[in-house]
Amino acid sequence: MARHDGGRSALARRIREVRGELYGEHGGPMMAEALRIPCRTWENYEAGVTMSATILLQFIEISGANPRWLLNGEGEKFYRQSRGLRPSSPASQGAAR
Repeated sequence: MARHDGGRSALARRIREVRGELYGEHGGPMMAEALRIPCRTWENYEAGVTMSATILLQFIEISGANPRWLLNGEGEKFYRQSRGLRPSSPASQGAAR
């Protein structure tokens, strides 16, 4: 069994990575909007502030991120296609090319 990483900074790094793939480098405001939270709150989460369970579950639902990968980096990053992408997001435009 793999060692549990436990670090908030590792979780925050993975959350940033998922958000970046969905909404692009500057997509924090779009992720905050999708979660219906203030942008500054989302920025705090990406910086390592503890995220509430409710927000984390909403993030997983919106992003399709694999909870195991978020926790310890094991397995596939996504367990299903995200519902969070918007047609106008930089990430979705790049994927369409």
